[in-house]
Amino acid sequence: MKKNILNITLALIAITSLTNCRSDNNEETNEISIVGVWKIQKQQTISGANSQTILDEFIPQTDCEKKPTYEFTSDNKYINKDYAFINNICTEDGSETTTYFYNKETKKLTISTSTGDVLELTKSTLVVSIAESDLNGDGIKDIDKTYFTR
Repeated sequence: MKKNILNITLALIAITSLTNCRSDNNEETNEISIVGVWKIQKQQTISGANSQTILDEFIPQTDCEKKPTYEFTSDNKYINKDYAFINNICTEDGSETTTYFYNKETKKLTISTSTGDVLELTKSTLVVSIAESDLNGDGIKDIDKTYFTR
């Protein structure tokens, strides 16, 4: 009898777990969106020639460097708030509002007139890659890769 109760209990736990996993996955899929407020975790400029050599890297260290926000609204507005030390106080140093468009199928993100590739988008991570400038002067556009978190 104890063995049957144990088997029934284990079966109920397994069914409950599978049901919960399915509903969680559906909820995650529905909730994953670019809409929200993001902060930079890291920025890298990578050689366009080999897509591997890191030419420059910025990782926010101070509280003030970690403060800027990058917001994508549901009505396709992109709001960037910058901060800087002014008189030794971290102060908002400007805000820019422009438009953006994100194509989920092609994973292309256009902010104003710049278009990049969304390499990763989860509930907490956004990675965007864009080739805009030639930092190392080799005649090939280098890749700016930005890692965001919420």
